[in-house]
Amino acid sequence: MKKKIIPNDKNYYLILDTNVIEHLVNAYFYIKKPKPWAKEFYDSIKKNKVNLLGTDLTFFEYLRGSESLEEYKTKLKYLEELFDNYISGIDILDAIHMTLISNIYSNKKACKKKLPSLVDLYLTLILKNLSNKQIMLATFNYKDFPTTFLDRETKSIDFGYEIGSLCFYKFNKTKFRKCLKKFFNAPYNRHRKKHKKK
Repeated sequence: MKKKIIPNDKNYYLILDTNVIEHLVNAYFYIKKPKPWAKEFYDSIKKNKVNLLGTDLTFFEYLRGSESLEEYKTKLKYLEELFDNYISGIDILDAIHMTLISNIYSNKKACKKKLPSLVDLYLTLILKNLSNKQIMLATFNYKDFPTTFLDRETKSIDFGYEIGSLCFYKFNKTKFRKCLKKFFNAPYNRHRKKHKKK
């Protein structure tokens, strides 16, 4: 039996990272005949009544760079058609929690080259805040979401010109508690970082 891309759960929520929004819109809405992978993905979402969850920051990333008002309106129309629900706004408590997540990543050395962007931290925070629901995040960029306290499943996608990996992430409360405990109990050493003498 072929594995479904989206679990068969009518109360399931799926967040789309900006790169997934771009690929899906370009491969499904912008052309007369949708690409096979995009049709399978989108049709599965509709068939299983998955609630797509949008955010103001991913919408901003997708809409910026529009070369004309017409392009902006077209993109906005597709966003409105694609997403069922929408989360907006970052308050001070969100900012504190995002900083905490970033610090955990940093101390665990989960990111070899750079820490996740503000948008990626925000998406991770949403997974955490809504972890009591059936919710996952879909992205094509696994490097932006370390598995320090996230569980990941992947599915190969044939774009026609290359094979990509569509990753699905879910928040793991047990992993996160362990990371928190280690972070809170870590000794503070302000001289840990060596500074070169001038």
